[in-house]
Amino acid sequence: MEVEKDYDVFVEKETGKKEVNEGRKKKVPADYLPVKLPTAGKLNAPYVLHVKDYSGEDALSLSLMNEENILDTITEVADNVIYEGIDSDYLHEQELEVIMLHIYYNYWGSVITDYPYPYTEDEVKVLSE
Repeated sequence: MEVEKDYDVFVEKETGKKEVNEGRKKKVPADYLPVKLPTAGKLNAPYVLHVKDYSGEDALSLSLMNEENILDTITEVADNVIYEGIDSDYLHEQELEVIMLHIYYNYWGSVITDYPYPYTEDEVKVLSE
């Protein structure tokens, strides 16, 4: 019985990786803006994601969310607005927060009133990039 030389239980075959990379080489549409995540690609998300403004249906979902379904609603909206097609269930909560704040800042306004949580200067710098 012959065993393949390149066979490794812990490493995926190279063909699967090439297909993923070919999909990323596509040009990002103009209505998507880049978002640099503070995790710098060290977690499941890449360093830069491209997002667009959320739709009317997404806005309705966001307006109807409550404390019980907040994470589910935001991940559902994030799935709809991220160009790269990654599963937003694997994003860290702070990555989701940066994405949603970036959308708000670029599409809706640069001032958030009645923000209940204190923010740091580093977070302000990330939003202005």
